Amino acid sequence: MSGTQNGIYVVCDWLMRLALLNVIWGLFSLAGLGIFGLFPATVAASSLVKEWMSGARPPIFRFFFMKYKSVFIQANLFFMMIFGAFLLGILNLMIVASFSGFAYYFFSFSLLLMMILLILLTPGVTQSLMNGRKGWQVMREAGQILLLYPARMIPVMVSIVITYMIIRWMPGVIPFYSVNLIIAAFVYVYEIGGHNYFADSRKAAA
Repeated sequence: MSGTQNGIYVVCDWLMRLALLNVIWGLFSLAGLGIFGLFPATVAASSLVKEWMSGARPPIFRFFFMKYKSVFIQANLFFMMIFGAFLLGILNLMIVASFSGFAYYFFSFSLLLMMILLILLTPGVTQSLMNGRKGWQVMREAGQILLLYPARMIPVMVSIVITYMIIRWMPGVIPFYSVNLIIAAFVYVYEIGGHNYFADSRKAAA
């Protein structure tokens, strides 16, 4: 097989796997009644993509199901906490809108900053759960990841914008290419493409 043929094969193979991943992610999200399946399905999908990018080829459905089941409670607990705090921030912003002067600007800025930080915590929480962390260690390490690698959110945000543009241009691809593209970008940026927080931690402990 020539270099060009090999390149085409690799691209087609990844497109097929990502399409299957998107379908499985959707099915498991629905299996958890939507909101309760969304977060563990995302962690499971991220874990599977990490295996692929590391060169492994585990049984797709079995690996996804086992990871989904193992993180179901933890993922819902932490992401519901973040989601609840975010909704509380929105409610407080509506209340602050009735303030005036310094109090309005101070509380509005503080609440917006808190909500942005909550959003920025989500990749770290996902990565911690992918790497088997439990309890409050998840939030502690998510905060450390945010402090150590804040710029890594930029390519993830770019992937979200690109995915949105693709969906706007070709809405028919949503069942096969949507969330999986963002997950692939996230895993590459946080786990594969640069310093890995958990790999660095293991080296430091050795």
